[in-house]
Amino acid sequence: MKRYISINKELLQTAIDLGFINYTQFLFIKNIQKNSDVNILTLLVENNFITEEQKDIIIKNYLDENQFSKHEIRFGAIAHKLFNISLRDIKNALNYQRQVKKFIPLRLGEILVLHNKLTANEVMTILKLQESKMITCKCGTLYNFFKFNKGKKILCYKCNNELIVPSL
Repeated sequence: MKRYISINKELLQTAIDLGFINYTQFLFIKNIQKNSDVNILTLLVENNFITEEQKDIIIKNYLDENQFSKHEIRFGAIAHKLFNISLRDIKNALNYQRQVKKFIPLRLGEILVLHNKLTANEVMTILKLQESKMITCKCGTLYNFFKFNKGKKILCYKCNNELIVPSL
């Protein structure tokens, strides 16, 4: 929990540094957050101190300044660091994903929304941060291609169709 509080303070400081909020707003939100389970940036948006776009900029700047490793750019790692999703909740969601994979392929973000751990906006924020691009197979299966090298050929796990990762 201590690391989460530290990240909240760093995110608020980033918002000040970018000129999105002032010190009075910083103290106000910090005080509200003590009695809330809501993410600090969501509180800033809900109190009309910043826009959703500014929220995305704050998170992107925070990630750039802290130079997250490739391992930390995974969806679950970002959800844990920025939105305080417990590692246990992420592990449970991944287990659930494996259990239902044969019947209904769900993405981690969808599962966390389904279980009320993240909001749809928070999922979109994480995807934007990952600069995640999607390839859709003709069978409808989605793939993040930030994981793959550009030009690499992959086979769809569902229909064995060959997909080529596009270069941007």
